[in-house]
Amino acid sequence: MKNLLYIELRKSLKNKFFIFSVAFGFVISFFSFLYNFELYRNEMEEIILFAAEFEREYNPHLGISTLYNSWVGGEASTLGSTVFFFIFPLLIAIPYGWSYCSEMKSGYVKNVVIRSGRMKYFLSKYIATFISGGLAMMIPLIMNLLLTASFIPAYKPDVRYMQYYGIFSNTFMSEIFYQHPNLYVFIYLLIDFFFCGLIACLSCTAANIIKSKVVAILSPFGALLALNYIADIYRHDHNMEISPMNFLRPCPVSDSTTWIVILIEIVALILITLLPMIIRGKKHEIY
Repeated sequence: MKNLLYIELRKSLKNKFFIFSVAFGFVISFFSFLYNFELYRNEMEEIILFAAEFEREYNPHLGISTLYNSWVGGEASTLGSTVFFFIFPLLIAIPYGWSYCSEMKSGYVKNVVIRSGRMKYFLSKYIATFISGGLAMMIPLIMNLLLTASFIPAYKPDVRYMQYYGIFSNTFMSEIFYQHPNLYVFIYLLIDFFFCGLIACLSCTAANIIKSKVVAILSPFGALLALNYIADIYRHDHNMEISPMNFLRPCPVSDSTTWIVILIEIVALILITLLPMIIRGKKHEIY
């Protein structure tokens, strides 16, 4: 199991599709950085000019523009942020979502199973797809966060400026955001990693039904679009965000979510993705 998992992880993290997905995700998030950096620089120039012209100190309201509402996950107004959190289901499936379907068609699965066993192969494939999907989401976010932190100070968010953060008293983890913003970002990165890993594994589930690499890669995107559509229809009834395309953004764009929703959807994704792989590893005949 250990050797097979190492091989699968190496294949999932050292292929050109993983590199492309991470690079493309960062390029998209870079447009968010450019806009927010320019906005911050213009604000600082205006403060300096005002102080020089009127020869008096000016309250710069430093809490308005800070790292925590300027990185791609902390703002929802730029095109870069909007596009990134719309296409991320594709970005996380591209690195390794095609692998299982491709290996079934090529006969590679039969050769590996003969040597290692069915369960070891399927679990290794699942774990590799999970990790590659989570990293394909988290790496561009971390890169954007570090880049933004290099130019925009990490002033602690001030609750008096909550309208500039989009995080209010009833928002998910709002207390943590205003008291421990770094912890808030860290928790959200973990949530995004875990969710995106599971979402990427939807491609394996789809490959069990439809033997097409294209369908396997597109299935996570289609599933999340469908859930987002359902959430929009019933939004006025529950006033709670249930669409991962929205609540995986650290800066909420609509209603706030809850830990209950997150845990329920995690359990549902585990059942939808892991259970078929276990059943296939125990009972399904591949010869």
